[in-house]
Amino acid sequence: MGDLTDTHRAIIDFERDHPVWRYPAAKETAVRQRFGMTAARYYQVLGWVIEQQEAVEYAPWTANRLRRLTEKRREARSSSRGE
Repeated sequence: MGDLTDTHRAIIDFERDHPVWRYPAAKETAVRQRFGMTAARYYQVLGWVIEQQEAVEYAPWTANRLRRLTEKRREARSSSRGE
């Protein structure tokens, strides 16, 4: 699987298994406990991971769903700034 580490695959699995969190603080706690990183760092890593072709090959539905969500958020930020 190329550049993806076991941790990268575990992050994809985590997102697949827990797609919606009712309380963001609960996800932050779970991320810290499971991966030993802050939520900010987790989302940085996640952003990199979902852009990798290996992520799409590993978990196409999850990677593509996360890519769509990221693009939607990016578009919303751009339109709110009047760009």
